[in-house]
Amino acid sequence: MNLWDYNPEHDLLVPAKEEANPANLPGPFYVTAQCILCGLPPETAPQNIAYHPGCENPSTCRFFKQPTSADDLQLVFEAMAGSCVEAIRYRGSNPAILAHLKELGLARLCDAL
Repeated sequence: MNLWDYNPEHDLLVPAKEEANPANLPGPFYVTAQCILCGLPPETAPQNIAYHPGCENPSTCRFFKQPTSADDLQLVFEAMAGSCVEAIRYRGSNPAILAHLKELGLARLCDAL
């Protein structure tokens, strides 16, 4: 499987290593409860990550849509790399995504590793 064939509904999940923001759409990618108002994730991957105005902290990001294309994934990977508090994590087990995140030096953000 390669990144072009990714479907988050077929990604087997492992337990999250960090507390997830409950406003996240369920799926393999999540924003932790440690998110702060840095602005980078929703600016980098606006098709998947946005602020959640209904939360206790209105500046908390959450996944409102899981990535479904290679373009979405690339932007989510950029947001993961740029998050100042490393609040964007992957708890899926897709081998292609895990390998790519390892190549990017982001293995520490993968709950399956």
